[in-house]
Amino acid sequence: MRVLFVATGLGIGGAEKQILDLAEALIKKGHSVKVACITGDCAYPLSNEVQKSLCYLNANKSPISLLNALFKLSTIIRQFMPDAVHSHMVHANIFSRIVRLFTKTPVLISSAHNQNEGGKLRMLAYRVTNNLSDLTTNVSEQAALSFIEKKAVPKDQIKVFYNGINTDLFHYCKESRSSLRNELRISQDDQMLLAVGRLTEAKDYPNMLRAIKLLIEKNNKLKLFIAGQGELSDSLNTLVEELNLTENVTFLGVRHDINCLMSAADCFVLSSEWEGLPLVIGEAMACELPVVVTNAGGSREFVNDNGFVVPIQNADALAAGIQSVLDMPEQERKVLGNNARNYIVNHFSLDAVADKWIDLYRNLNFQNKN
Repeated sequence: MRVLFVATGLGIGGAEKQILDLAEALIKKGHSVKVACITGDCAYPLSNEVQKSLCYLNANKSPISLLNALFKLSTIIRQFMPDAVHSHMVHANIFSRIVRLFTKTPVLISSAHNQNEGGKLRMLAYRVTNNLSDLTTNVSEQAALSFIEKKAVPKDQIKVFYNGINTDLFHYCKESRSSLRNELRISQDDQMLLAVGRLTEAKDYPNMLRAIKLLIEKNNKLKLFIAGQGELSDSLNTLVEELNLTENVTFLGVRHDINCLMSAADCFVLSSEWEGLPLVIGEAMACELPVVVTNAGGSREFVNDNGFVVPIQNADALAAGIQSVLDMPEQERKVLGNNARNYIVNHFSLDAVADKWIDLYRNLNFQNKN
């Protein structure tokens, strides 16, 4: 099949990474793929095949650049002649729907990646343009329900499609554990906690930092490493200083060795207030790393019985969940990690998810032709 992905942007983020992972998976399966990026550049290292598939529309907030980007996307569709156009994230979803008004598109699927993709105006934009898309999808039951409740899409026109995890890349590696712990200067006695995600309001890092403050009052051997960047970087660094956590918390910035960091860590922590389906949870589980996460979006759907899910915005509960993992005997922790990986491989592998998308493209294509 010929598939065109349309992304709002390809900066650091779970949705962006999923688009690129899907593109690579489909190319490996013999499909022809293009990826149109509306704004910005790609922040991820790419294979040659995916690199060749990228098209940049170079849009910004000016009306002229947006019109130019609409024209470019229309041209790509007419020249590439995709069997399916699959857009991701709110701006790309609305953008692709508008292009369909004047460009023939056999199939258009609009994929949201969060229970909260913006305010009332964005939900109104989804609702007004809904008839221009063949199907809307979201990444978890909770996220899809949120879209229905906000009247962004009717109940019978949205489906849940879980994100896929590259379980070949994300697996436990003993060598990575040793080398990364040496690099980060983590002693044998230290217990390493890892958080991965953009430094934004949604991730609620203040909640995590307050939980760490509670924990180190009893155990000063805890070390939290946070991989990611974002607009709250300065305020979070200030909070670390105010809580006297400078010896226990390290901001790593953007890292492209998350799989290695997950092998090095003793526990993965996510403190989000809202989410879609956080890929990093599944990636940590695939690395056999015990997870403690807040009950945001589809987090519980990922974890199931293979980790700890605690209420949002509750530092005491988050601290208790982390302590539960750290108190586990080593063998019990290994069993939890093994079970978690098996669950991800059996339910969320990237290969299986890619096959499900291809089946959907084909089914919708067949329906539209008949």
